[in-house]
Amino acid sequence: MIYISKEFTNTLKLTLPIPPSINNDYMKPKGVLKFNPIKKKYYAIGMMYETAEAKKFKKDMIKLIKEEIDKQNFEPIENPSFVYLYWTWFFPSVKNDTNNRYKCAIDAITEFSDKFKNLKIWNDDNISMNKDVKIYYDSKNPHVELEIKYAPDIGVFDNEEDYSKFINTYCNNCKKGNKIGQKGGCSIHKKILESRIIDEVEINFNTGEKKCLKFKQK
Repeated sequence: MIYISKEFTNTLKLTLPIPPSINNDYMKPKGVLKFNPIKKKYYAIGMMYETAEAKKFKKDMIKLIKEEIDKQNFEPIENPSFVYLYWTWFFPSVKNDTNNRYKCAIDAITEFSDKFKNLKIWNDDNISMNKDVKIYYDSKNPHVELEIKYAPDIGVFDNEEDYSKFINTYCNNCKKGNKIGQKGGCSIHKKILESRIIDEVEINFNTGEKKCLKFKQK
């Protein structure tokens, strides 16, 4: 399957309460306490479970995503390579930080994508990339502004132009080029669309130039 990227301006903007921290609010240990004689303290063993606060946050966020997709005419992309999450934080206190704040919101996006297949933002959250834009402190109105943007990347390629250049130079002139996406077709093409660094394709990370070392002229 070929991964097609749209314009980078395809953006979904959300205003959310501060997500629960995974350390304290999101997950709690469920089980028995066991004493560690070396560290001289008790620790919980067993499963972790979501707090009521985390469940409510995710439920509200899933509802908001659905509403804002309709309002903003956001167009989800099928099989994106990467998704950027831009966070602008408004914490209630300087004691707060961004560490461990992402997971609850990211899980909500994943659950939304599983629930609304035709509107899913991604197939798996392993393609999400967090970027903190700015941190403010606002005791009167703590919240976070989240912008979801599809990256222009297509696998190892920087954008559609970069991808097309490689295809036109190598794949379209290669003996296996006519079998791209088919059974028994070029495995190299499939791997580089999965962002894999492989020996068969030489990448110059300074210039961005990419060269197929297994190219065979038709």
